Amino acid sequence: MTIRYLVISLALTMLVAAPGCTQQTAPAQGATHPVTIVQDGRPLATIVTEVEPPGEVSRAVGELVTCVGEATGATLAISSDAPQDGPAIHVGETAYVQSLGIDFGEMDGDGYVIQAPADDTVVIVGPTPYGTEFGVYGFLKRYLSVRWLLPGESGRDVPTADTISIPTEPIRDEPAFMSRLFSGGRGAHNDWAVKNGMHGTINFHHNLLNLYDPAVFAETNPEFFPLVNGERLIPRHGEHRWQPCFTAPGIVEAGVQRIVQYFDENPDAISYSLGINDSNTHCQCPSCTALDPGRENFL
Repeated sequence: MTIRYLVISLALTMLVAAPGCTQQTAPAQGATHPVTIVQDGRPLATIVTEVEPPGEVSRAVGELVTCVGEATGATLAISSDAPQDGPAIHVGETAYVQSLGIDFGEMDGDGYVIQAPADDTVVIVGPTPYGTEFGVYGFLKRYLSVRWLLPGESGRDVPTADTISIPTEPIRDEPAFMSRLFSGGRGAHNDWAVKNGMHGTINFHHNLLNLYDPAVFAETNPEFFPLVNGERLIPRHGEHRWQPCFTAPGIVEAGVQRIVQYFDENPDAISYSLGINDSNTHCQCPSCTALDPGRENFL
């Protein structure tokens, strides 16, 4: 990897998910003493979730149970109902959490709140399911000193403890960078990357092969595809071995229409990638070659 590519990668993806702007303030109303969830190896607390929690929350709750079990030998129960007695750890948007009316303000969607609103209650919740998931991992790092050092079960480090008590000071935390992606943390290593704060929220990958999908434009607009050695190259769907003819009449308008359609169909999306395809097969038509300054790039 060249230094230039490394710098670009860092600028685009922000490899480290720093804790960000953590704010701790004394609770106006809430627990008056730490909430003990495990005492001398005995489970005291119940984890409370929504009836059908999002996948991110379910994944985090599973890790919470696993880490508490590895640390203390205690297995925390999971329920969609608050326990009749004993402490409760509410994870995500339970009915009780909704009744608190927590104001996230302008907190990043991956941020979270940890607080103890009552002597027998701990709340972990974010403005989005991802935020709640990161809240659980932040909880485990802060109060159990858990670390995910390497991908896989062997990479989880969980110190032993007989008792786990949660302080009363509320936590508001959010990542320092809105989009965090470590390329080596995708695929089989995605679970490990997420536990270390990775979440790529901005689309920037190779994507012109999708914007100008041959399955959509090959028959109606073959001029959108590159002229190579005097012949029009019509790629297959999903292929990377080409770049569009950037000077083709109507190509900009067609791209804009496709992007607008994408946002109409995906109203929660916050970005659309214009990343070029993973190839150097550029169009050689007269209009495109006229734009070539004749300089070699760093390659």
